[in-house]
Amino acid sequence: MSVRPESPSIDGSGEPQRHSLRRQLFVPFTLALALSVVVLGPVCFLLYFRDTIHSRKTSLTQSADAIAQLVSTHVESHRQGILDLSTMVEEAGVADRSRLEHRLQEFHRRSPQILTLLITDAAGNIIASERQLALGGGPLPPDAARQGVADREYFRQARATGRPYLSDVFLGRGFGHDPIVAIAAPWKTRDGAFGGIVEGSLDLRRLETVGAIYKPLPAVEIFIVDGGGQLLWSGPGRQDVPLSPVTIDDQGAHLTGGPVPQVLFGRSQAADLGWTVVIQQPVREIYLRAIPQAWLTLVWMAAAFLSAGLLANLLARRVTRPLEELSAHLDRTELGTAPPALLPLRASAPREVAVIMQTTSRLLTRLQASYFDLSHLLADREAAIKTEIEQRTRTERERDQLFELGLDMLCIAGFDGYFKQLNPAWQRALGWSAAELMSRPYVSFIHPDDLEPTLSEAQKLRLGGVTVDFENRYRIQEGGYVWLSWRASSILDQGLIYAAARDISERKKMEQIKDDFISVVSHELRTPLTSIRGSLGLLLGGVAGELPEKARTLTEVAAKNSERLVRLVNDILDIEKIQSGTMTFRPLRVELMPLVEQSIESNRAYANLYDVDLQTVAAEPGARVRADADRILQVLANLLSNAAKHSPRGGTVEIRVQRAGDWLRVSVTDHGRGIPLDFQSRVFEKFAQADASSTRHKGGTGLGLTISKAIIERHGGELWFDTAPEEGTTFSFTLPEWEIPD
Repeated sequence: MSVRPESPSIDGSGEPQRHSLRRQLFVPFTLALALSVVVLGPVCFLLYFRDTIHSRKTSLTQSADAIAQLVSTHVESHRQGILDLSTMVEEAGVADRSRLEHRLQEFHRRSPQILTLLITDAAGNIIASERQLALGGGPLPPDAARQGVADREYFRQARATGRPYLSDVFLGRGFGHDPIVAIAAPWKTRDGAFGGIVEGSLDLRRLETVGAIYKPLPAVEIFIVDGGGQLLWSGPGRQDVPLSPVTIDDQGAHLTGGPVPQVLFGRSQAADLGWTVVIQQPVREIYLRAIPQAWLTLVWMAAAFLSAGLLANLLARRVTRPLEELSAHLDRTELGTAPPALLPLRASAPREVAVIMQTTSRLLTRLQASYFDLSHLLADREAAIKTEIEQRTRTERERDQLFELGLDMLCIAGFDGYFKQLNPAWQRALGWSAAELMSRPYVSFIHPDDLEPTLSEAQKLRLGGVTVDFENRYRIQEGGYVWLSWRASSILDQGLIYAAARDISERKKMEQIKDDFISVVSHELRTPLTSIRGSLGLLLGGVAGELPEKARTLTEVAAKNSERLVRLVNDILDIEKIQSGTMTFRPLRVELMPLVEQSIESNRAYANLYDVDLQTVAAEPGARVRADADRILQVLANLLSNAAKHSPRGGTVEIRVQRAGDWLRVSVTDHGRGIPLDFQSRVFEKFAQADASSTRHKGGTGLGLTISKAIIERHGGELWFDTAPEEGTTFSFTLPEWEIPD
């Protein structure tokens, strides 16, 4: 009896116990995926860390360049200021010491970064001085001034070369013992001889403003070192002692003799100063920040591999199912292995061939369907990607077109302190080309006095804030500066600031003209007017004796006109105070009715000029408000005088004080012609008058109601009017009641 090779066993139900083709394909695929994760994981880790290190090195180098430019600009602006002072000394001479000290005080207020200012003679003796503001300013004490500076290097160098000199860092002597850098400029006498120097001690602590930009970076360290290897400033995570020796080598910057840290760093030279700027960050901090991101990348990669494995399993199942069915059928028909019921089928070979052909055809059909499905899927995806690219390209093209056509100065800046994109309006406004503006840190174009506020605003944007109506000055190519007003916001994950600026130099000029006008009105006009009014009052009072009738009439006209001018000047000054927010209020708890009665009595004489009576028709005795009594009297005087002017002769102005919930309402009613409809929208505008002709006989400045409305609103109340043609007008205002009686 022959023994046949053992074939796959048949279970009790007649199904073969075997591994399917699908499983035979899936196992090696899974092993390949696992091997890919094991091999590619460390590679991805290494590539990620390499890119992170390279990116951080580049960022630190760019930051060092920005800081160096910022420091150079900071020092250069003060060097120029000292040069201007030396020119002033040459022009003014040194005979008037008080004048020199006054000029030093003015310069000190504009440049608080300077600690001490000195003017010396040719022998190094101090002839004028201004000590640091932290000590109260003013001239140096006599004992300090007597020391002189003839032995100082900055004096000797300025005298020997005849040029400005920037010293290395040193400790002040007798003037505060601060670590300082001296900026000295020689001044010359009228015959061209050396007359002495002007020296300013630059406060190195002000360099901390550059560190404020980099606070978000963990454990960042900044070193600014002079040409002699002495520390000028360190921060923001360090507080090293100035003048400490610093070593700068291939491993970064560190105190000489101290431990050498493992850091990444960038370095740059401050132009024309010989100073070195190093900004560095510990490698450990970078790794600590990078490792979580690397693990996250690895997890995403493993998830992607797992998803690919599951997808491959599904595709394998669909593709191999016909082959499994064919294999199972052949197994059943194999001689000696099929159940007895299937053995007769062996004789029908053509039938088996037909089954094989049918199964193969079905397999090919499914493969073709899968291919077409995959082709359609790829085509649809390609079309979607193409459409998305076209839409994005069109959107960017439209954005760039609007960017280029914008009238405002539009820009995109990076957190690294450089412009990334600028529209043509920048070149029209400043004269610099876009390439020139983008090649240097934007802070290098900013006026030195605006540097600290600008850095603070930039820091706010780095933290996700929004800038609205921030103003600073930018240098133009021809010299000088223009005022810009900014609006900006940032996108933190992109590290970009989107901003729009507008040239407001003309507005600033107009504001200066207005300020000059207000100053003239306040000091050059009000003082003589007050004197004229007082003198006319004395004449009318009989101080100079009884005036002839004709002279008295002319004097009364002059007195009335001077009163009118004084009111106009006072109203103009009040308007300016309101707009600038400097109008002072001294609120106290006062009774309202006494104020109303006092105002009525004060304005009764004025009302009599128009033959008008002032009458209280409703009162609230004991009602109290928290208010500035003088300002409320000013409002009442404006309303009562207006009502008297616009009442018919023989008429009555009615005053009412009433409660309205938690408020007290004061109303002043006249029975005149009412306010014309076309003027009602302009009642509270400045210089607005219903009768604006040159022949109007009512008088007034057109400012009273504007001032009154502002005063009431500052008290938390409201001022409004109700009017009807030929029936009169009622002006009413409310004030919150201080204490509501039981």
